[in-house]
Amino acid sequence: MTKINFDIECDRIIDTMNLKRYEQNKKEILKNAILRYIDNGTTLKEKEYILNLVKNISWYWSTQISDYFCGIINKYFNRMDTLIIDYTDEKKMSPYSNSASEISHCLSNYGIIMDDEFVKIKDLKDISTNITTLILIDDFIGTGSSIIKQIKCIDEMGIKNKKIIILSYICHTIGKQQIEEYHSQNQLFLHFEKLEKSYLYKGMEKDLVRYIDSVCRRCKISELRYGYGECGSMVSINFVSPNNNLSMLYGRNIDDWDSLLDRNLNLIVLHERKIKVLARNQYILRNFYNKSLKSELTFDEFKLLLLIYNCSGISEDLLKEFHFCATIDEINELIDSLRCKNVLNNEYYLSISNREILKKLRALDDRLSKDYKKKKNKKFY
Repeated sequence: MTKINFDIECDRIIDTMNLKRYEQNKKEILKNAILRYIDNGTTLKEKEYILNLVKNISWYWSTQISDYFCGIINKYFNRMDTLIIDYTDEKKMSPYSNSASEISHCLSNYGIIMDDEFVKIKDLKDISTNITTLILIDDFIGTGSSIIKQIKCIDEMGIKNKKIIILSYICHTIGKQQIEEYHSQNQLFLHFEKLEKSYLYKGMEKDLVRYIDSVCRRCKISELRYGYGECGSMVSINFVSPNNNLSMLYGRNIDDWDSLLDRNLNLIVLHERKIKVLARNQYILRNFYNKSLKSELTFDEFKLLLLIYNCSGISEDLLKEFHFCATIDEINELIDSLRCKNVLNNEYYLSISNREILKKLRALDDRLSKDYKKKKNKKFY
């Protein structure tokens, strides 16, 4: 399969996605990300395997999930006897958005649910005796452990004779089984729109499954090889990769492997965070550059590569929006210089083609991530 075939195949994948008219800009970003991901393959056969893996991913978008909940909530919500459980942890410092919280805000913003119709689990002891039904909402249920943990909290409070409804857009077969097996003190009901299977049961060809296993076994953290709880899911929600996914789809726990998906919501947020971290860590950057890359790159070329690295295939046009240099011409000069040095490739997107420099950037990336996590208690990307 030639490179032009990969380009066409990516277009076919994206054309099948449920994107609204105002979301069309995501298509180019996603296409670049897939093309970059395919480059993990070292042979034509491996690139074909990776392409087929991407074809088997279930792609979902936050707008279709929000539309679903806005349409279905009235079927189960009755203002006379129903409350929605707000089980998000307000104290938790996380670099990732909380999907349950986003859905709650969406329902509130549309006027479907009022703020006083949400209740924290700790406040359930004060609810009216007229309340007969409690609703828990989530966009994706993987192993089901998070939802069951919340129901156990309700049980431990001694709240009985309540109907508990779990509403989810996507539910994994493992989570469905776990929830059905859990015996609550209350009546427990699960409703979902989409049911997802493990990669082993998606009907993929055996050679592809063997290739997936060979890559996932390289994951440095064995318990994450097939996702949290070995869920083995292959799901993307608005570029976000649930932690139940195969390790080869997200994270940075496989050496010499660039992931397709991240836990960040969009590319621009990612780069804004990166720029701030680079500004805060000038001393580390300068030392690393002087020791490792001074003979190969100018310092501005080095900083530009840091922005391009691990960015899901950024285009030149999008890179110019970050005002990295004073003028667009200066950015163009840096890009041209890196192309001449065979460091940068942009056949479809801007990517770092020099594998030795990539390894050095990965080492620096780990250093910066640890340093930033120590200061801010969260990773910057």
